[in-house]
Amino acid sequence: MLKSIFKNASWLVVAELLNKGVFFLVTIIIARSFGTDLFGQFNYAISFVIIFSVIADFGINNLIIREVARDKDSADKLIGNSFILKIFLSILTIILIFISTIFTNKPAEVNLLVYVLSLYVVFNSYNTFSKSIYRAFEKMKFETLLKLIESIILVLYVIFASIYIKDMTVLIFGFVFASAVTFLMSIRWIKKFFTKFNFKFDKQTFLFLVKEGWPFALSGIFVTAYFNIDTVMVSWIKGDVETGWYSAAYNFLFISMLFPSLANASIYPVLSRQHKELHLLKRKINIWLLIQFATGIAMAIGIYFSAEWLISIVYGKEYLPGSSSLQVLGFVLPFAFLTNFLGVLLSSTNRQRTALYVTCFNVVINIGSNLWLIPRYGSIGAAYSALTSMFLSAIILLIIFKLKPTNYETSRPEGIR
Repeated sequence: MLKSIFKNASWLVVAELLNKGVFFLVTIIIARSFGTDLFGQFNYAISFVIIFSVIADFGINNLIIREVARDKDSADKLIGNSFILKIFLSILTIILIFISTIFTNKPAEVNLLVYVLSLYVVFNSYNTFSKSIYRAFEKMKFETLLKLIESIILVLYVIFASIYIKDMTVLIFGFVFASAVTFLMSIRWIKKFFTKFNFKFDKQTFLFLVKEGWPFALSGIFVTAYFNIDTVMVSWIKGDVETGWYSAAYNFLFISMLFPSLANASIYPVLSRQHKELHLLKRKINIWLLIQFATGIAMAIGIYFSAEWLISIVYGKEYLPGSSSLQVLGFVLPFAFLTNFLGVLLSSTNRQRTALYVTCFNVVINIGSNLWLIPRYGSIGAAYSALTSMFLSAIILLIIFKLKPTNYETSRPEGIR
């Protein structure tokens, strides 16, 4: 078990270093090339469309990892019908994004960024679905290679556009182009190396995906909203410049989540496969929770004392007003680490509905406190809102884990083989 986790974690470390590292690099290039105003517009647009990305995913990614990891023979039906479902979901996602922009009162040039990035959301949803297949088969090296190719395309495009074109709309087409190329490659790899799936509709499998996927989907909507709604609300209430400051701070939180997320992603297929014997791993699970919390505390202290230096050296002095937000956001990390792993533990034992209720509560608290704090305190108010909601979420999940540490709920029909 430990050997399998370490091997997969090693591949995921490389993959996620490329993914998050390249995105972080891209944000630095954009921030320094276009200034706080346009950087704020970029972060608003990408945060806005990412909130809708969960509709295109519909929780299928986590469901595929769990079900295929348990039974490889079911892969053909599950994957083929998942693609059918995702076609309808992709169309729905684009329609909803376009309709939603009507109510945002944003200028046409900002909405244009949103429209272009809606295509990125669709292609990226297929890429994340492909990665879930690699994870289900515990072949993370394919995910690493896919992210390497996507990263190279994106960085080269962004550098070229920043130096020679200097147009934000042209620049973000790079996200669409890179994700479209890797989408086509991933489809070929899946059919060649994993399963010869087809698009034959199977009613029972399709209904199973909808029934089991919606709690993952709703939970994903709330989680995605939690990590992106702050940026959107700061933009609506305080404007593009303050959004640029807050985004510079928030991107450090984004990159800091890398290693615990990787480790938890590697553990997920193993926990799903051994879901009925998790009571035997209770001591190891408790130790892992303690390690994650201690790591988060150490990182939070480091960020608190180096916030101004980090903002200044990475983004430039123009973004220094965001350092106060970064100091607060650093203390989100220990509670985010706990929440991430406990959510994985619940999903691996078919308790995604429990995770859904907690994330719903989290987002309601986050949005409510944002509405009160952002108008009064600006972006630092958004940071305190994020800290409060994540702290409460971690406490609730720890109580649930203490009361019912390894309960397993069965829901899969026998006909899916």
